[in-house]
Amino acid sequence: MWLAILTLLYIGQRPATDWLSDSALALDDGVVCDARCRAATDVYTVGDVARFGSGGAGGARGVRLENRTNVTEQGLFVAARILGAAGDAYRPVPYVWSDQFGTRIQVHGSVPVEAVVRVVEGSVPDRAFVAHVEAEVRLVGVVGWNSPGRVRTAQALLTASETVPSPR
Repeated sequence: MWLAILTLLYIGQRPATDWLSDSALALDDGVVCDARCRAATDVYTVGDVARFGSGGAGGARGVRLENRTNVTEQGLFVAARILGAAGDAYRPVPYVWSDQFGTRIQVHGSVPVEAVVRVVEGSVPDRAFVAHVEAEVRLVGVVGWNSPGRVRTAQALLTASETVPSPR
């Protein structure tokens, strides 16, 4: 059982798409694009405004990832497609981090409500740990608390395969 001493609340943001309301682009809490980040023929979308994918990350509605790491990776992916590179769908491992009152918090992957969170390195009382986030007997996320080096190592498990069994 986890006891919350401090709760951080992220309010979120609303993508600025009003200026596109009269365009032919599909808008739904962002600009809707396919798994290759195309919003229309020869129109690509990257960054906070891009709601990409179908199925997989974000389910049928797709997902927006609101961080600078994603916009860089997504921009490189789209630039390569524009220059003619073949390739699969854009499938990043979502990543967020924050420094709060001297604490580095990192989350790779996802943390579904139904997930089981299990500390695998360090400890909560020591305020330095890495936890695996497991859903349906799969590793779906990694949380690091004051453990940047160790969380990067654990994050590699997420990128190795979409079907990595949870380490037990």
